[in-house]
Amino acid sequence: MEHIPNDSEASKGSDNEIDNEIDSLIDEYDSFDDDDSEHENCEYCCANRINVSINTATLKDVRDVLYNLREYFNKFEIDVGSCPPLTARPYNFDFNGLSGLNILEQDFPMEKMTNITPLDESDPVRPIRLHTKYKFFTEDRPGMVLEMYARGRKTNQSIITLMQSILHRRFPYKMGLGGILIVKGGQLLQYNPKFTCEATYHHIKCDSEITCSGAIVNDPVQILGHHDGLLMTTNRYMFDIHSEHGNGFFVNDITPKETEYYGIFNVADTVCRW
Repeated sequence: MEHIPNDSEASKGSDNEIDNEIDSLIDEYDSFDDDDSEHENCEYCCANRINVSINTATLKDVRDVLYNLREYFNKFEIDVGSCPPLTARPYNFDFNGLSGLNILEQDFPMEKMTNITPLDESDPVRPIRLHTKYKFFTEDRPGMVLEMYARGRKTNQSIITLMQSILHRRFPYKMGLGGILIVKGGQLLQYNPKFTCEATYHHIKCDSEITCSGAIVNDPVQILGHHDGLLMTTNRYMFDIHSEHGNGFFVNDITPKETEYYGIFNVADTVCRW
């Protein structure tokens, strides 16, 4: 599954270079041109939202950019392949694929949470993120996706934060991904926000696969602080955990030598803004 870049893509760096690059990714802030007049409206729309087509990178474009993650793991592979059936183990979702019309929905207004209608099972566009800043909707058709494998994290940032950082640096236009991350081996740190009391953190053993889902957008990374030596970002960009231990947000693994990741992602076609 590993993508082998050409000579111009391949590069080697020391541990210091890795740390310096990721620091620069955090500190850098690029502004994007959000003039909606340059884009066509998406057919999937409603009265309270603005749907804007975004510059869509190809799967091969994103694959080549994310290959830079090899510097931050002892083992890293990424390529384009057919999406496995997501209704089967270890995914256990109620949709089969990540292709078709893919939409990122941004900034769901909290006041609208009081007027939520049940999910229409006949609606072809299905959400795979429910709690954070971005939701990723897909028509769940079979098709090609990014397949990624990583093990042996070498930095104190999570795999999700690393992906966001690299996408922010490498793509000058707004873009995003949605997908699924399988975590296996060792332990991970789960964050549970509380609206009425202090938030809590839990260590979860990953003896069996832990499934996470969410969206990654090339916004600048927002670092809030540290917890147990791990960098903490705002939960707007964290992935949701779906496990027998209860729902929460994926922070990072706490056993970098033992934990391995398998990810499946696709590129968004449209962003929907409230």
